[in-house]
Amino acid sequence: MKILANDYESNVPGSDKVSQGGTANFSRSLSDFLTERGHEWIGLIIQSAEIKNPDLSLLFAKDSRSFWRLMSPRKRNFFKSTFSLFEIENFFKPSICLLSGLIKEIKPDVIFLNGAYLDPWLILKASEKLNIPVITKHPGIWKKELERNPGLYTKNGLKNLLEMEKDFSKLSSYEIFLNVWSRKVYQKEVFPVKNSRSEIISLPISLVKNSGKKQAHKKTCRIGVVARWDRIKNHQAVLALAKLAAEKKLPWTFHSVTAIPATNIHKQFKENYKRYIQVEGPKNRQELNKFYRKMDLMILPSHFDVSPHVVPEALFNGTPTLISSNVGWVSDYKLAGAKNWIVDFKNPTKVIERIIELKNKPISKKLIEALKKNSNPEYSLKKFLAVFKKIK
Repeated sequence: MKILANDYESNVPGSDKVSQGGTANFSRSLSDFLTERGHEWIGLIIQSAEIKNPDLSLLFAKDSRSFWRLMSPRKRNFFKSTFSLFEIENFFKPSICLLSGLIKEIKPDVIFLNGAYLDPWLILKASEKLNIPVITKHPGIWKKELERNPGLYTKNGLKNLLEMEKDFSKLSSYEIFLNVWSRKVYQKEVFPVKNSRSEIISLPISLVKNSGKKQAHKKTCRIGVVARWDRIKNHQAVLALAKLAAEKKLPWTFHSVTAIPATNIHKQFKENYKRYIQVEGPKNRQELNKFYRKMDLMILPSHFDVSPHVVPEALFNGTPTLISSNVGWVSDYKLAGAKNWIVDFKNPTKVIERIIELKNKPISKKLIEALKKNSNPEYSLKKFLAVFKKIK
C-alpha cells in the first residue's frame, strides 16, 4: 500500500533538523511501522519562502520511503485582512496544482493528513476530485487554539481559518480522533462528524519497563508540571495554587518543566512564577522519566488539551496526574472510575482540598491498564494501519 502524508524535515534520513513536536514524532513512528511491514511512505514537506513561484523537489528516495519538499510563496497576511477564502486559495493555486500533479503521478492508495492546519489543507485541496481516500487525524482542535490568540486575526481572518478546519471534515473520507472527549467537542463546535465516519485511536507511547517507584505515605508533597509556556497550558492556575499553598504553609514544593521566554512580556508574572515554583528547563525522554518518578503528584490545569503525553507518561512512571475537565483524558478517567482526579483549577482552595484528599493514594488500576493497552505502540499503530486498509 502507498501512503502519502504531510511530513517534517526532521524525519528525512540524514537530516540535522531536530523534531519540534509530537506530530513530527508520530509521523516518524508511523512511517517506520508501515515501511517495516512492506508498505510505502511518501512524505510531503511544505515550507514557505520569499519566492514568486512554487518549487517541488525530491529530497530523498530509498527502499520504501521518499520525501518531497514544496517551497511555496510565503503567505501574505491573509488572516489580518478582508481577503475571502476564495482569494486565499487562489493565491496558493500554483502550489496546489503542483501538489495535485505529484499526487496524480504517485497514485497513492490513501492520503493521510496528520493534523488540520494550513499545510495539510494545501494537500487536502490538491487531492480534491482525484478520487483518492483522505484520512485526517485530529491531534488537536484548531478552533480552540485560534480562539486563544484573538489578537492575531481579524474577525474575517478567523472566519476563514475556521472554514479551513471544516474543509477537513467535508473533504475527508474518514477522520481519526485521539479520544472520545475530543471527538465530542469537535462534533459540537466544529463539524458534526458521524461516529461511523471516524475512529478513536490513542497515540503510541512507549512504556517504562520498571519505574522502580513505591507509593510512600508522607506529609511533604512534590507537585510537578510539564507544559510548554503558552496560554492553553494555564500556568496562571499553577502559580495561584503554589502561592496559596505557601500562604497556608503547606509542606509542598512545586516543580515545573517549561521554557519561560526571556522577554519583558508579563514580566511580573514570570518573576512570581519563578519565586514560588522551581523551574527546570526542557528535558529529553530519560530525564523526564526521572522527573516523573521524583514527583508525588502531577497537575495539568490546561484550558484545552486534547491528548497530552504527560498523563500516561507520568502514570507509567508511578505518578498520577490531577487534571482539569478540559483535558482529553477525562473520558478515560471517568470510564475507569477515577473521576475524583478531575478538578476545576479556577478555585485553588478546592484544588488544595482535593490534593490533600488524594495525596498518597493510588489512582485506579483500571485506568493504568487501559492507558497501557491503548497507548501501546504496536496496538495503536496497528489500528492506524487497519483504518488505511479499510478506507483504501
